[in-house]
Amino acid sequence: RIVIRNDRGQTVVVGNDDASRVTIVARFLLRAGDEAEANELMKQFTFDVTEGDTDIVIETQRPEKKRIRRSLWSVIRGSGADMLVDYTIEVPRPFSVGAWSTSGDVRISNVTGAAEVHATSGNVYIREVGGARVELTSGAVQVEKVDGDVRVLASSGAASVDGVKGSFVMQATSGGVSARRVGGDCQVQVIT
Repeated sequence: RIVIRNDRGQTVVVGNDDASRVTIVARFLLRAGDEAEANELMKQFTFDVTEGDTDIVIETQRPEKKRIRRSLWSVIRGSGADMLVDYTIEVPRPFSVGAWSTSGDVRISNVTGAAEVHATSGNVYIREVGGARVELTSGAVQVEKVDGDVRVLASSGAASVDGVKGSFVMQATSGGVSARRVGGDCQVQVIT
């Protein structure tokens, strides 16, 4: 299983039949008041990859807010430092995927294992996976071609599912739901 913890930025995970290892492409994007501030931020902005018995964990390491020095002019202009990482990760197809994101879209496709996503803000796209569980505070969820069950817990945002061989369960406080071609039970609960 691969686990990605990316608080800001897009996370894309794609399974590949020919892949025998995990390939990570990380694109660091930052905005700073000047070149010196940008260079200082880049030195502090990294990601860690750790391998355990069952999981490979990729985690963005951002500088602590108090360590970011900003000029008075950047504070006045409202153009303070802003940093994010966009990941594109290729995995062998039998992998399962876990993704945690505070802000940014999450896309997972073409894995035979399950996809689990915990996101605060951003859209979630899941396609051709073994099963899916999504917990989302704000954003849209689109799930297609799932061999197992799909469970969506959402506070705000629309959900669309199509081609689920198992059951589909959604609990939400608001947003529209579209469900097509669900092989098992289909249950939608609006929590007020």
